Amino acid sequence: MALRDEEFRSLDLSPNKSLNMRSYGRKNSAQSVYELDINKKIENHLPITITTSDYLNSFPSLSDARARIVTLQVKLSSLK
Repeated sequence: MALRDEEFRSLDLSPNKSLNMRSYGRKNSAQSVYELDINKKIENHLPITITTSDYLNSFPSLSDARARIVTLQVKLSSLK
């Protein structure tokens, strides 16, 4: 869980106020659980992952094979 700069500055991390970080985690845990649930649903319905890579140099060209890499991954467990 990454904190934005203004959130980090607003946290009081003194020993007496150590609950602030825990309460911050509690406030944002519902959102992260929701996101995990959605990611699992997407994985179940669309078990394909497509990864592309961009390769640039001073003279990018389509003739350079590194400029056209696309990887398609399918989980073996999703195949019937």
